[in-house]
Amino acid sequence: MKRVKIVPDRPNRLFEIWLEEWRNEAVLRKSDLRNHFAKALHSLRKYPLPLESGRDCIILQHFGTKLCSMLERKLEEHRKQESDNVIDVAAVSNDEKYAIISEKTKEDRTIGNEIQEKTVMVRQAKNIKKNISKGLVSANEIASRQVDRQIHFEPNTFDIILLVDTQETCGGKGKSQYDSTLIELTQLDVMFEVRCLKVGDFAWIAKCRKTNDELILPYIVERKRMDDLSASIIDGRFYEQKFRLKQSGIENLIYIVESMDKNARFSIPLPSLLQASVNCLVQDNFTVKYTRSHKDSMSYLSCATKTLIKIYK
Repeated sequence: MKRVKIVPDRPNRLFEIWLEEWRNEAVLRKSDLRNHFAKALHSLRKYPLPLESGRDCIILQHFGTKLCSMLERKLEEHRKQESDNVIDVAAVSNDEKYAIISEKTKEDRTIGNEIQEKTVMVRQAKNIKKNISKGLVSANEIASRQVDRQIHFEPNTFDIILLVDTQETCGGKGKSQYDSTLIELTQLDVMFEVRCLKVGDFAWIAKCRKTNDELILPYIVERKRMDDLSASIIDGRFYEQKFRLKQSGIENLIYIVESMDKNARFSIPLPSLLQASVNCLVQDNFTVKYTRSHKDSMSYLSCATKTLIKIYK
């Protein structure tokens, strides 16, 4: 089955409108800021998710603290104006409602008599249902009990399993046993499962052998080949994925940069790619691991899995 991704049309429409206004004003003034506004607008249009505030735009390329503050002030003014309009509309509607109430009073009296008759019938039906459902438990009560249940694993009663995202394998297009990722992990004797992960490429869980309960460990990995890293920076996926990883709630974020070859050529110069990875380390508090090949990356995941087994067992 083909995966369908729904992308909202202009998720940050207000920010786009304001950036367009500022860009056009800069063009009329022949200011150098017109290029900066144009680059920021282009970066914003490529971002597929809605941003709640101007401060959140800092994750995008060509957005500095000053531009984010300008958007934040503009957003506050817009919200204040909207709230004032709502108050004016409410005042007008209250006057209209007062005029209509007197007309509806007569209708309400006749309707009230009908409601009283129906209320008696509904009460009788409820009494019948109560007698029938005394021994039943609603699905909502069961779900709430499961949420409140605390999961605790005793030592040596669970396994540490590496989760592999389906995008890291053949993705269902071919036989999984011939996939290089699965072959390498199998040869390294790593216990793993292939699942569709909402964020990240690899993660670890503790799975109870008796109950099959699962707990996510506070480690998640994003793997990028150098060519994929270059492409993701150009199309904006790099910034989106970093943002989603930081919003996942998982403490230890690991970024694997694969196929480090100084002689290779990419769409973005190698120094810029290295600077992007360093920003992950310094600005975003990621752990960055450079590997030479896919096999080297799988060896790193194998060592990480064995280390986690020693820590948690």
